[in-house]
Order: sequence, then structure tokens, then C-alpha cells
Amino acid sequence: MSKEFKIGLITIVAGALLYYGFNFLRGSDLFSQTNRYYVIYPNVAGLTVSNPVVFNGLNIGRVSALNLEQSKNRIVVSVDIDADFFVGKLDTASLANNDLFGTKALIISPGADRTPLGAGDTLQARIAEDLLDQLEPVADNINTT
Repeated sequence: MSKEFKIGLITIVAGALLYYGFNFLRGSDLFSQTNRYYVIYPNVAGLTVSNPVVFNGLNIGRVSALNLEQSKNRIVVSVDIDADFFVGKLDTASLANNDLFGTKALIISPGADRTPLGAGDTLQARIAEDLLDQLEPVADNINTT
């Protein structure tokens, strides 16, 4: 083998490792099967690509894309959820704070109907109250005291 061939081969392998390593660090798991679902919100309020999708505290997926539909005044959120996780037709995706720092996450809540939702379908959207909104009545009581 010539030196030029070895250098070219090493460059190609290093480029491929860099590409897959970067995608792995962004939260994309290369070896797991996922299903893509969509959620439609009027306002995403700080949600970004690669934010987690959570069910009962367990990370089951991630936000893969945010698409603005300006003519309809809404944002379509693409979500990749593990293929092993069951998603029902009446399950809801709540946009909520994941921690006290305000990091957003989509929290999946199970619905009453256990009919499976097909890959590529749309989940029902809900926006959860912020922690500060929940503490507002307490703050009002403290002010009057």
C-alpha cells in the first residue's frame, strides 16, 4: 500500500468517527430504533432540539426538530421516541420545565384509551403551568400576611 492510500483511508475513518461522535454527543443514539411523532404547539417557550422526552422520570426520547408554520401560527415539534415505548392515541405531551433552571422537556402522560398511535401520527399537546405560576397564590398570601 502506498502512503497516499493509507493517509486517505485514515482521513475517511477519522471523518466518519468525528461525524458519528458529534451526533452521539448531541443525543442521537446510533443503535436504537425510534418512532417519530409530532406535537403541535402555539408557543414552545424555550424548547430546543435535543431536549428530553420524559415518562415518569425516565428519558424515553428527544426532540428532533422544530418547524414553524407561520401561515397557521403554530410550531410543529418532531419527537423521536424509543420504539419499545407504547404510545396511545389519548396520550398527551405536556410542555413543562424539567428542572428549577427552566430547562424544557416534553412529559408524556398516558391516556385512558390504550389504542396504539402509529409512527408519524400527532400526539395531543398540553402546556403545563410553570413552577412560578403554581407558587403565585402562596406569594399573594405571604404579601397579605
